[in-house]
Amino acid sequence: MMHQDERGPRNIAPASRDVPFESPWDTQFAYTIRYPIPPAPQLDQHSSSNTERNLRNSPGNSVRTSAAKIVARYTIGALQIATQLVLLGAGFDMRAFRLRSAIHARTFELDHPETSHSKQAMLRSARREVPEHIRYIGMDFNSQSIAEVLLHAGFDNSRPACLIWEGVTNYLTAEAVDRSLRQIREVAAHGSILLFTYIDRAVLDNPEKFFGARKLIERLRSYGEPWTFGLDPGEIGSYLATRRFELLKDVSASAVWQRAGRSRAEPHGYEFYRLASARVGD
Repeated sequence: MMHQDERGPRNIAPASRDVPFESPWDTQFAYTIRYPIPPAPQLDQHSSSNTERNLRNSPGNSVRTSAAKIVARYTIGALQIATQLVLLGAGFDMRAFRLRSAIHARTFELDHPETSHSKQAMLRSARREVPEHIRYIGMDFNSQSIAEVLLHAGFDNSRPACLIWEGVTNYLTAEAVDRSLRQIREVAAHGSILLFTYIDRAVLDNPEKFFGARKLIERLRSYGEPWTFGLDPGEIGSYLATRRFELLKDVSASAVWQRAGRSRAEPHGYEFYRLASARVGD
């Protein structure tokens, strides 16, 4: 998955480096291009998919898969109203292929040109035909405006959209996050839904407070990919309101762990990782 920062978008470390926040959707890309996809009427029924069973049984993948299912559920809900789907820093995300509700949505996948081209090349090598409703758009997040790029690609700013911004904000500066949110607000119609992940700001100031956080932060720093931005969960509502978004939900990692079948008492890690959904206001 791509992350944009002041140096430009970059690839998250490969699975062989065992980075804890490898996106489950990157894993699903590998499964999706190798195994048949269920017929369209079943694409939202995760339990019926061989891909989902493989992911669910993968070692160490329970929290990431559970988080992905939450994002998928929110996306499905948003697409009951939205007619457009935007993946910011899409990487190898395969939602546009796998979700039945996305089939009728015009989809825009924004990412660094090299990553976008790599994904398309892998799809071609796997003999996977790209549906007409999906558009791959290469862009430089540092020098180009999200709003301008989307409009140039045919995005309709008079119609509601669902925008997904996953695994990105914690690698940005506060200024970059603010700029991106304002660009999204500029182009998205009233009622559009933004789904994004963020980390609790406290993990940056006091990593010992969270199980396993110190080691994780040091590892990422050694890769030259440090976390630089977080939000206070108690202030996220006002933070978004200032930028003319209405907070709808803020899901903690604890809730994700419970969905994965773990008890609250057991230390699991990732307690600082969160998923928020927000509606574009007037």
